[in-house]
Amino acid sequence: MRQSRILFVAAQSFAKHGPAAVSLDEIAEQVDVAKGTLYSHFPTKEALLIAIVEPALLALDQSLDAITVEDAHGVVGLLLRQWATLLREHHDAMRVAHSLETKLPRPLVVVHRRVVAKMLRLLSQPAVVTKLRGSPQWASMLIARLGLPLFDSYDSIDPTGEAFIEATSHLLLRSEATVKRRGAAR
Repeated sequence: MRQSRILFVAAQSFAKHGPAAVSLDEIAEQVDVAKGTLYSHFPTKEALLIAIVEPALLALDQSLDAITVEDAHGVVGLLLRQWATLLREHHDAMRVAHSLETKLPRPLVVVHRRVVAKMLRLLSQPAVVTKLRGSPQWASMLIARLGLPLFDSYDSIDPTGEAFIEATSHLLLRSEATVKRRGAAR
């Protein structure tokens, strides 16, 4: 119970202010526990960050395995639906991960690389590549870097996530008319 409260408060605080701006002592004060109690659960800020972010990355990692369709709209739609679910269920954790960018703690790098590899595999399918506006790497980076801010901007007007999914799909995929014109030009 105490550990889950620490995780909840720390995730909110890190998400709001950034991990660098919040000390473990401040977290202990916010949770109203002795510093020693906090340090017995999480001896370092890195350990606390891992405990916050890792479940979210593992959930995304597992959910990507469920995407088995091969057409572009199906892959992108399901990928963005998984992303929207992740952002809804693990919002603070993903905000913390987003703020860490390239400074992920080493244990999280392994999971992050696995997630990126799965996204690239999905986006590199031939039926998907021909309809992407950019490369699979570009599409993956767009989702990773812009997914959270886009989700947040659409969430206030459409909490179902459908507006986010539709808008982001349009960013990633060419229109059918463009695909047909490109095919005819070849």
